[in-house]
Amino acid sequence: PPPPSPPPPSPPTSSPAPSLSECDAVTITFGAPAGISHNNVGGRNSASDKYALIDKVGTFDGQHYNLKLTSALANGDDPNCKSDAEGGAEAPCSIAINSASGTVDFFIRKKEIHPVTFSFEFDSGDPVTLPLYSFSVFDVGNEEYLWAAAEHDTYFCGGCETSCCGAGNETDHLQGPTSHSPDGMTASGLRWDADPDVTSVDDVTDPLSMTDEQQSNSVRFIYSDRSSFTLGFGRSSSGGNRQQFAGETNVGALICPPPSPPSPPPPSPPPPSPPPSPPLPSLPPPLSPGQIAPPPPSSPLSSPPPSPPPPSAPSPASPPPLPPSPPPPSPPPPSPPPVDCDAVYSNCRNEQDYSKGDNGCLAYKRGWSGGSNNCHNCGTTTRDYVCCDLTECRAACTDLYDDAGTPLNIERCMQGCTYMDVHGSHCKAPPSPSQSPQSPPSPPTPPPTPPPPSSSSSPSPPADSDCSTFTTKKKCQQRESCRWKKKKCVARPSPPPPSVSSPPPPPPSPEDCSIFTTKKKCKQREACRWKKKKCVARPSP
Repeated sequence: PPPPSPPPPSPPTSSPAPSLSECDAVTITFGAPAGISHNNVGGRNSASDKYALIDKVGTFDGQHYNLKLTSALANGDDPNCKSDAEGGAEAPCSIAINSASGTVDFFIRKKEIHPVTFSFEFDSGDPVTLPLYSFSVFDVGNEEYLWAAAEHDTYFCGGCETSCCGAGNETDHLQGPTSHSPDGMTASGLRWDADPDVTSVDDVTDPLSMTDEQQSNSVRFIYSDRSSFTLGFGRSSSGGNRQQFAGETNVGALICPPPSPPSPPPPSPPPPSPPPSPPLPSLPPPLSPGQIAPPPPSSPLSSPPPSPPPPSAPSPASPPPLPPSPPPPSPPPPSPPPVDCDAVYSNCRNEQDYSKGDNGCLAYKRGWSGGSNNCHNCGTTTRDYVCCDLTECRAACTDLYDDAGTPLNIERCMQGCTYMDVHGSHCKAPPSPSQSPQSPPSPPTPPPTPPPPSSSSSPSPPADSDCSTFTTKKKCQQRESCRWKKKKCVARPSPPPPSVSSPPPPPPSPEDCSIFTTKKKCKQREACRWKKKKCVARPSP
């Protein structure tokens, strides 16, 4: 019989988002064998051992570790919690595991918030610092809200990072975040509130396969090198009475940290020195007339007796000595080394984890112009900001990211300002001619020709010349000139330069309002309004 035909080739698959294993991250699970061995958050059942403990939520360094929940209020006491006798199975501050879905319920008292510190520890009680992990909170609806201390690397809310938007085609999603500190705590953080139109959310049966609706009412936090973090579960009135949490979910994408640079190779040993050359044999002196040459030496170690040297001719009279030369002129003192502010700026950008910090470095080094900006999450700056001044730089960061309502972005931008002020305090604007000390007249140096004005009045962070140097998706996406494609960082296609003689673009037509799918974005446009869950053009006056 003829040999069997080979199977048809498999269809090409798209490049998946990085998984936890690809990032060397730790997975937190609440399915079997995890279980609750203690349930006393806030001291609700007893004045001793005021915590809840979920055993065996993961493995690290070959050992099981547990998750401990303690009230973040003073002495671990939460007066708004209720005992099992008072509240039953859904008493405020009690927890319950849904083993089939791998999720945990936390029950909330109406008109209250319960701040809780989550800590990882071994059975011995020793803390466990995990290198990278996800922690997700979902089912935030019906007048509930969520608070998180500013300890996370980043977060995803619905379909967006560091802001909230609907996943897929969803228009209803969590609102915020806003800056907030719960009563009884000094820690600052962010608060997300349920959408007023969301009165119920379907129960999550698989955290890794959440629907667009479930993702739009969830927040996924990314933490690194931490053994604990603090969240707060709140309820405005008599709405929903619980929120749920899990580890990894399909909300957003895991961001891998940049790989550590390779260690430099050891220095090569120096080449061996060549052996010294043997001395040349000495030549016998010339023979006098009638003298017979002596016999050759009998061995290499013996040498003939030295012959008397021939009489030397009388040397001519030495010329008189020349007068001493005057000493050479002293060299001019060395010029002071130039201030290398570019190196400080480059180091500043390398120290930042986000493009917001890069903009802080740039605002300190060059200043920032007022007007519209095209960087990520940037708004319109209301005025020009001068360079080389910490107060001006911090004000520029606030103006730049205040429109987006994300305080975390303002803080990240100010980190760049602080780095430049500490390490580049010598990077000051050049003094005016009236402030220069008196010096011999010299021909003036013409000032450098300013670059031609661009269509955008604000400076953008410098583009990276070679996107292939960024080997992680996180670093690649932080560069405006780069994009992540097929697991590689490649340069974005350059847009065609605007024509100088082209007329300004016409104002947006009323139909442009339909591109804004969220109420927040719609209301930010003067020509648009939100009506029946859609963004439509305002009627002409």
